[in-house]
Amino acid sequence: MGTVATDVVIGKGVGIALEGLKQIKPIATLLTKLEDLKSLAKVKVAEMFSDQAAQIASQRIKQALRNPALYSGLAGAEFLGDLTKFAGNKLKNGAVTFKQFVAEATKEFGDGIKGKVDDLATAYRDAMQKTGFGNEIVELDIEQTKKIAKNQFQRETGAARQKLLEGIQEAENKGALQTIKNKNPDDYEWLQQNPRHKELAFDPDTKEYKIGEAKAALEAEKQGVLEGPVSRGIHADGGTHGDDYFDGNGIAWDVKDARLKDVDDIVKKIIGGENILIDGRNITGTEFKSLKTAIETKLPASAKGKVRFIQ
Repeated sequence: MGTVATDVVIGKGVGIALEGLKQIKPIATLLTKLEDLKSLAKVKVAEMFSDQAAQIASQRIKQALRNPALYSGLAGAEFLGDLTKFAGNKLKNGAVTFKQFVAEATKEFGDGIKGKVDDLATAYRDAMQKTGFGNEIVELDIEQTKKIAKNQFQRETGAARQKLLEGIQEAENKGALQTIKNKNPDDYEWLQQNPRHKELAFDPDTKEYKIGEAKAALEAEKQGVLEGPVSRGIHADGGTHGDDYFDGNGIAWDVKDARLKDVDDIVKKIIGGENILIDGRNITGTEFKSLKTAIETKLPASAKGKVRFIQ
């Protein structure tokens, strides 16, 4: 291995030498040294990796993930720049290995980000250099983690859908469709129109078809409120884990009927980390506007991107 970086930016630009980190070969020892320096507050990264900068970058990343056109040209470079800021902040806060960074990115942006693991790797390398930690530990785990993330993304996506299809078949064998046909022929006809309708409507947890939710998800996709294609929020183990739907970027969304008008509960869930899609198709325009205002007024600016509305 080569020499670990001799300078790390402290505060707003004062450089110091990392004398104890020269010529360290075992990755465990290096990580311990880095963590010790972080814990003792001896090393700080530049303002570009502050919590505030990372929060702003995170919001722009989510916007870019909702609009694939932002991956090209200058905008694509800006997207990678925001990923680097996010990576630098996570590095500063302890996500030293690439595996740890991918886990943090998945937590923030959803499982779909694993499909863009090459961009994550580029941002991570850049962040490692800019923070002064250098390249020495980057390549030790980055290629392996990239392969694992890509394989996991493909495997989990396929396994989850297979579980969904098995659940649908089992429910239909038990007469689920006939029950719907007897109660509401229109809902039955809608389910039969397109196999995707069944996949979106079937709830793996309750083993029932939730047609209103499915129609809301499709409408959100149609209006561009959620990046398509949306899919039922099922995981590889066959459960939803509380997720109603995934958007095209793998971000989980929970559908709430606006008729419930439980503003405080919705706000609490959003602040707690959930992404909420408000289905306002069954209330008046005045009621919709009032509900939307009430929710957005109670949300901090950082959380407003976690709620979407359809009418």
